[in-house]
Amino acid sequence: MQLDLQQIEAIQRAKQILEGAGLLNSSISSHPPLLLSQIQSIVQSTLPPAPHSSILQTKYIRPAAQTFTPHTKSYELHRLTRQRFIDAIVDHPLNAIVECPESGAYNDMAVAHRFRMDITDPYYAHPKDNIQYSLGNEHEHGCLFDAEEFPNEDVDFEEEINDEYSYEVLRDLRAKMPETTRCKGKLGLRRDGDFRPFIQCEKRRPGHHAHLLIRNLDQYNSEYLQALFYSDRERLLAFETAASLAGYGPLAPCDFIANRKEQKTLCPTWHRDPQGVLCRFPLYDSGGCDTEFEFFTPSDLTQYQIVMVCRNPHTHASPTPSRTPRAIESVFQGLLRELDWRLADTTPRKLVLDAALDKSSGSILADPHHSLGNLDHAARMINKMRSELFPNGTGLQGAYRLLEEHKLLAFEDRYVRAVEEHALAGGGTFKLVVCMFPAISRSLLETRRPSIDTAFKRLHLWQKFEIEGWFDEYNRSVVVARAFITSQSAEAHKILFTRIFSIMEQDTGQPARFRCIHGTGYEIFMADGHKGQALGLGMFCQELCRNTGWYCRIEPSRRLSTLTPYEHLARFYRYCFAHFTRNVTNIQNYITSEVLHAMMSLASAEPLIDLDNTLNIIRNGGPKAVGKFFILNCSPFAFAALYQPASQIPLEIWRASPSTSNGNEQFDSRALIALLILLEHGIHTRDQAATHYRRISRAIIRSAGVQQRTVAQQDTVIQSLSEKILKQQAAVERQQTGLKRTLEVSGNAQQVFKRLQTEEKHLQGMQQELHLVSRTGSGKAHQPT
Repeated sequence: MQLDLQQIEAIQRAKQILEGAGLLNSSISSHPPLLLSQIQSIVQSTLPPAPHSSILQTKYIRPAAQTFTPHTKSYELHRLTRQRFIDAIVDHPLNAIVECPESGAYNDMAVAHRFRMDITDPYYAHPKDNIQYSLGNEHEHGCLFDAEEFPNEDVDFEEEINDEYSYEVLRDLRAKMPETTRCKGKLGLRRDGDFRPFIQCEKRRPGHHAHLLIRNLDQYNSEYLQALFYSDRERLLAFETAASLAGYGPLAPCDFIANRKEQKTLCPTWHRDPQGVLCRFPLYDSGGCDTEFEFFTPSDLTQYQIVMVCRNPHTHASPTPSRTPRAIESVFQGLLRELDWRLADTTPRKLVLDAALDKSSGSILADPHHSLGNLDHAARMINKMRSELFPNGTGLQGAYRLLEEHKLLAFEDRYVRAVEEHALAGGGTFKLVVCMFPAISRSLLETRRPSIDTAFKRLHLWQKFEIEGWFDEYNRSVVVARAFITSQSAEAHKILFTRIFSIMEQDTGQPARFRCIHGTGYEIFMADGHKGQALGLGMFCQELCRNTGWYCRIEPSRRLSTLTPYEHLARFYRYCFAHFTRNVTNIQNYITSEVLHAMMSLASAEPLIDLDNTLNIIRNGGPKAVGKFFILNCSPFAFAALYQPASQIPLEIWRASPSTSNGNEQFDSRALIALLILLEHGIHTRDQAATHYRRISRAIIRSAGVQQRTVAQQDTVIQSLSEKILKQQAAVERQQTGLKRTLEVSGNAQQVFKRLQTEEKHLQGMQQELHLVSRTGSGKAHQPT
């Protein structure tokens, strides 16, 4: 290969740069052609993987058609069939994607496009599936609105704009709402005490606030809205005529055009029809296109050639690339299949960040093809693939199907174990789904101090329920059971606990055991204080003891079968400190610091010096404190689950249990893999094993960090308040100086004296506030003397 001097110099500079970076050694050839190939191999090795070949084909720029000359025609190279001829031809490379093929430049001119296709390619697509044009003679349609068709003087404008129509404009016409849900009240434009406009349904009144109310109309012309609601034709015409002169509004001419394949039926802009009513005009055919498409496919596809003939010129501009070529659609569907179960809740927004798409096509969704930049279009393709992978949907029916599929797996690979719907005694039904691997059932049986947590915001209409256990032998916590439930009642949770422990017994051959009942087994349950969850667990324990003659170990004179669900809870149930702190913190702005301290002191393993006085402080702390006290003191289980002296849990077990249930954030299959790696190879998930010392030290460090951030925030408040006090002190001094001057001049200083008193009161209030705030600061913030 011959290189000029500039190319050789560039290669030598590249060699020096690569040698300086340590990417080339002395054995590299100095011969320019060889060196060039070596540099190319190094650069290519550092580049990211190339996109899929079909995606690269969308970047293909078709060459211009080659017109047949009289000489070539003499050899009849332009003959297509026995009676048909072509005027020009384009040869495209293998599996080329051509979206807007070149057509004839004049009438009867035919341009042939010859495609080389590999039908063995899994992403093979016929060329006609890649073009953007409609194959009929109608390639586009548009809006034909013309301002000259505005209604004349004899139109009954007031009759056309009626109350029912106001709702029709405000409602999304695509949301097929049942007619019974639509209010028949009249919408009106009104003004409040400050003369600000708002729109309100006439049926809206106290106790009926479900009717429409629209405030914040600052971005609208209130005079135009008033004319619209009161059917003032003259003012409407004046506003809309002025807007049309500026190029917008319902009277402005419209030139909207859409490709036929976009399947749009209405213009997106609102216009006035000949009767004077606002509406979205239907799209009309803009006239037939003279271009004709013909496809010639050999009977023997092993020849791998397809010919497309485009005859006559187009009478319109090239369409927007709104249609995804079939080859790109196949690639996109392959990427979606790689998501597997994650496709259940995949959206275009989530897909943008997915590594599978980024690896094959780029960092944005529109990289494979511009049409995928339309997120609604991409969502339709996702929904289509989702319906294929999940023919029963992703709801309860889909869970039933998944359960049947998991029953066909090897026993150790089964994860979805129960999908059921139960009737409730009080009426209605609830649904539950239980997920747990058989190997994890052994962990559920062996744990001694499990914690329970329920998440209410992860899934719509469902609550996620998890049981987690800590294992000293692994130095880690593991989610040993996960379930999804649609009811918060105690009856539903009793059924849930029954199903979880029955699956555990099925996998391990051993039933659930509680230390307070059987002498061994679960010592304590840490939970988030959910009433239905707690009572359901107590009812499950009551069911375990129903037909037994066992006596209670704590109260030997009582049979376990006579204990109530709440009495069972008092022997093993503990309230999560993090959830309790969050609930109390939510009302800290409504109570005094004394009441806050009294409420927080109830979470204790030690007896309080004066419990009655602490409870009295809470009772007298205001309605918010009384409400929280009522929950704690009057709930049959919460107070004993929070205050150990009121509980029947042994103190050593209370201290040994975790204080929160916030560790339930681990995915059980991932935890199972980590356990297998630990047991087989001794590899921990972190450099430092999660020993008790490690866990406690991390908790202390985090607690200290929270305290430091809180103190820093308080110091900022103190500093800001100190600056305000300095300014207020200066204001007081100015008033004092003014008072002295007034007394010296006139002696009548009553008004000045009142202003001085006002400023001094403000200063005194700020100083009192600073005194209270400074008690929670670091003491380093500067304070005025």
